[in-house]
Amino acid sequence: MYKIILSLLLIASSAFARVVSSEDRYYRTHRGFYLSINSGFAYTYVRSNLHDYTDEGLKNSTGTFTGLLSYEEFRLGGSFANFASVYAFFGLGYGLGTYEDEIECPNCSRDTESSFKESGDSDIRLFFGVGGEFYPIQKKESPAYGLFFGIAGGFIIDNVFYTDHYFNAYHQVIEVYDETISDAFANLIVRFEVGKEWWFGKRWSVGIALNYTTGSMTEKSIDDYYGDGRYSEDEESFANHTFGLTIRLTH
Repeated sequence: MYKIILSLLLIASSAFARVVSSEDRYYRTHRGFYLSINSGFAYTYVRSNLHDYTDEGLKNSTGTFTGLLSYEEFRLGGSFANFASVYAFFGLGYGLGTYEDEIECPNCSRDTESSFKESGDSDIRLFFGVGGEFYPIQKKESPAYGLFFGIAGGFIIDNVFYTDHYFNAYHQVIEVYDETISDAFANLIVRFEVGKEWWFGKRWSVGIALNYTTGSMTEKSIDDYYGDGRYSEDEESFANHTFGLTIRLTH
């Protein structure tokens, strides 16, 4: 009789061990639904360069904005086997910085070169795209467990607001108007990221990450500027370089 009881106890303990082992596989891992809420700060540099034809000749205009941004980003997607997560992201940012504008027209009949630099300007950023994260360390006992690397691609629009300036060629001075105008910087971007997470629940973690974003885009247009069949090609190019520090809450 005692042999039967002992056999039943062994079978029960074995089944319980399998259940615990199965649960441990999903404890503090990224599997299934993926959600990450990110808050951060970034130093950004965005530039636009416009080559266009005017009645005075070819004119080059360069506008740059540098400043500090705070931003919120939401990522939503799925995780696979605690090795990788793929997601779509959407974010908004706001910051203050310095806008600088330079105008050159070497072939013009009169001097129209000018430049100005002004602080206290603002930037509203909208960004979205898709990305992925990879978790190379699988041993939960390792101090490096939670280390991740990420790459993402998408689109950024920076809407920079600054005080209007006008170069008066006759008086050779820059006139400042009270009107605030905006300039849009549009970039296709790639973002690289590295970070570390610390788990505080079965499926939730907090983390910190460093990221670098680079982007560019070029737009061309052909105009019959003179109205006599002589066409000119205008070109506007954009660039973006951003360094960010992010704190995140992830499921």
